Amino acid sequence: MSRFTDCLAIVKQLEGGLANTLHDTGGPTAYGITQAVYDAWRQAQGLSTQPVSFIGDHEVDTIYFTQYWQPAHCDDLPRPLDCFHFDTAVNMGVESAARLLQTALGTVVIDGVIGPETLAAVAAANPWVLLARYAGVRCMRYGVIAAVRPNQCGFLRGWLRRVGTLLQRL
Repeated sequence: MSRFTDCLAIVKQLEGGLANTLHDTGGPTAYGITQAVYDAWRQAQGLSTQPVSFIGDHEVDTIYFTQYWQPAHCDDLPRPLDCFHFDTAVNMGVESAARLLQTALGTVVIDGVIGPETLAAVAAANPWVLLARYAGVRCMRYGVIAAVRPNQCGFLRGWLRRVGTLLQRL
């Protein structure tokens, strides 16, 4: 049975509500959904665009499910990896999340695609050990982002806190 609803509650709490922070490369967001993602989703639904600040709960949940949970193959991952991977996809993008998971596995091609090889490696791994490795890889990625883009350094502490908080809730 899908754990989407349980994981969704955790991710929404971590993301918070509306944000439009200076130097945030995503620009205005609501629950981690950027204006660009919201615009594209509304257009695909045949709806006119509107400010992301007007996003409704049903839209948030639908976008999280169709744009992050499903493409990231979270239903194919064991607990607690499903929720951690979902949060990574929301925070860093689906392809980046796949690459970080593949890096943590250390035994598969890092191509940003969750396919049969990656899923087999996940199934063969101890999920808690893999989670610890994945969390470490994710934190290192945040450090690289801050080092390469100094204007992002102000977000580093919050990014690392997010990983720690997420690990406590899994």
